[in-house]
Amino acid sequence: MCRLLGLEEDEQSGADTMFDDVPGTHWAAGAISKAAELGIISGYGNGSFGPSDNVLYDQAIKMLVCAEGKGDDAERAGGYPSGYVEVAESMGILDGVSYTGTMPAERADIAKMLINVLNNRENAFVNASDDELSITLE
Repeated sequence: MCRLLGLEEDEQSGADTMFDDVPGTHWAAGAISKAAELGIISGYGNGSFGPSDNVLYDQAIKMLVCAEGKGDDAERAGGYPSGYVEVAESMGILDGVSYTGTMPAERADIAKMLINVLNNRENAFVNASDDELSITLE
């Protein structure tokens, strides 16, 4: 999510996290901390994040909707997970994705969701095939 937002520099800083199961020495501590600071992730609500857990479709959708600044819209639409799914569908994030809610997300579907997000941005077009990925920014 940090890379999607162009925060590669920031993801390496601030190793302390708000999660009990993410020590400052964890390889992703900076990115996890930044994503939490931006409201993209919130963990499980019991002080843990589960940095080694599989990402579920519903979780990935919530992160992408929040990263695109539409979290408030999703909350008004019903909250987690249905409101986020509704907003993601309206944004085209789920176009071509085999959405299965509470199942671990497949890498190919995560890639497709990311491509859909990038294609929704002004002046960006992502073209992906089985053997090539190109991004055009104008």
